[in-house]
Amino acid sequence: MGAHGDSAREDRTRPLPESQRLAAAFERIGLALGCGDPAIVDASERHHLTHPRRTVLALLADRGGMRVGEIARATGMSDATASRTVDALARSGLVERQPDPHDRRSVRVVATSAGRQLIDRRRRTFLAVLARGLERLSPAERDRLVELVEALAAELDRLGSSPAHDRAGDGEHVPAATRVG
Repeated sequence: MGAHGDSAREDRTRPLPESQRLAAAFERIGLALGCGDPAIVDASERHHLTHPRRTVLALLADRGGMRVGEIARATGMSDATASRTVDALARSGLVERQPDPHDRRSVRVVATSAGRQLIDRRRRTFLAVLARGLERLSPAERDRLVELVEALAAELDRLGSSPAHDRAGDGEHVPAATRVG
């Protein structure tokens, strides 16, 4: 293939300026959300609460008890990775394993009171930070922003997300649809 074919291939793989700007904006938003409450930052560090671990904890806080295989399917993790993630959360006292009342051979993983409180506080802080950031936008601008972000999230879900690895680099994968808390 000639130089023209090579440059066309580069153009398809080079991020658009809009995606670069949006990525930078989301990084700034993430930093702002993460700095909203020093107690949450401290708790996240104390519990080594990586993004995949927060995702699993939020999932359990929202849905109640789940088997490890269900957690794996809901998050896109392998069963082994989901099990390691649950182990880490259990060591931190944020989840616990309980016998499954419907199948004595199985266990369900549930968020502890401390785990639910951490997710609840984190979400309240995020809402407060977002509310402050949205105050200067008109109601129409806020509605349009929400529409556009929801449309982008839906499109990313439809396309399937690329693997998101936690900061420890242990390969915990979390699809876009389950990135919460």
